[in-house]
Amino acid sequence: MMRRAFLKKFLITHPTTALVTGSVLDKENRFSSSYKQFPHIAKQLFGNSIQRIFSKRKFPSNKVKLEHPAKVEVVSGACMFFDAKVFCKIGGFDTVFFLYCEEEDISKRVWDQGSEVYFVPSARVFHASGGSSSQEASLEKEYYISYFHLLDKHYNRLGRGLLKLALFFKLFFRVFKRRNGLRVFASMLGGFAKKDSLRYKQVIKKRLILSAGMRERRDFIDGLILFVFDRTFLCLFPLC
Repeated sequence: MMRRAFLKKFLITHPTTALVTGSVLDKENRFSSSYKQFPHIAKQLFGNSIQRIFSKRKFPSNKVKLEHPAKVEVVSGACMFFDAKVFCKIGGFDTVFFLYCEEEDISKRVWDQGSEVYFVPSARVFHASGGSSSQEASLEKEYYISYFHLLDKHYNRLGRGLLKLALFFKLFFRVFKRRNGLRVFASMLGGFAKKDSLRYKQVIKKRLILSAGMRERRDFIDGLILFVFDRTFLCLFPLC
């Protein structure tokens, strides 16, 4: 559930913006992170503070609660409101990503093609998150499968090498600290192969979802796209 009118109005009145999100709240009305930063080399090696010093764009920290609309580097995958023309121009979502990192990828591609990404705090998004502790190791490995694809896609050989080296040592020391550390580290030694993704183990249950699509039809006409999703997601968009 969300106040999509705020996001729609913001896109209409800010033509250089192509992707926005609102304040993501849980079922108890508590604020969770609605935006974050892309995994830059300086950030991964030296931390957020050092990365922001050298960044060309000064994006706010996701630890700061913003009261006014602000440009952000990456918006939360819990809610993404797109300009349909830009969404189609950049080719939509990369379907190689599964569960994780799709928001980093598509937010970066929006920036790269010349549009802006914004966080609009007046728009409130209620997000019921989910998860399974019984699949903790599997989900962590799934994250790194997507993370490796993100690095391979957006970095040159040197950048990929530095980030993967930093991750190697991070996961190595987790072997001694976490219950599933050894399993995850062993997967890294195998390169976090895409063939091991959970996408190939999922069971799809057919569902008919019509009412929500009909309610959003006016947004299709105005050339906007609303995405609201968690691990299973409902995508409402016009044909490109």
